[in-house]
Amino acid sequence: MNTPPAPDGASPRCALKLRRVRGENSWWETFDVPFEPSMTFLDALLWVRAEVDPNLGFDYACITNNTCKLCQARIDGTPGYLCAVRATPGEHTIEPVDVDRATFDLFLPRDDVF
Repeated sequence: MNTPPAPDGASPRCALKLRRVRGENSWWETFDVPFEPSMTFLDALLWVRAEVDPNLGFDYACITNNTCKLCQARIDGTPGYLCAVRATPGEHTIEPVDVDRATFDLFLPRDDVF
């Protein structure tokens, strides 16, 4: 799901198509994030929370190294950890690993995490 390259002189972007969840309701929302070469998907979501939507719900504790296991999500259809998967320019989907059990955006009940 790659988007066309950025026009000459423009910075590359990472478009995150995020599945938002509120109780039994869910919808897709896209966020345009400035791309950095060493950026993970957790970095991208932290940027969205800081710069666009402070109510974006996801869990993390370790930020890197995949040690806490809290930032699991489905990234472009594949389960993974947001802190361990490098982002690339283009469009990507991020959704809860289990949409039916998600409580708020990417949050899952803790018994699903451990």
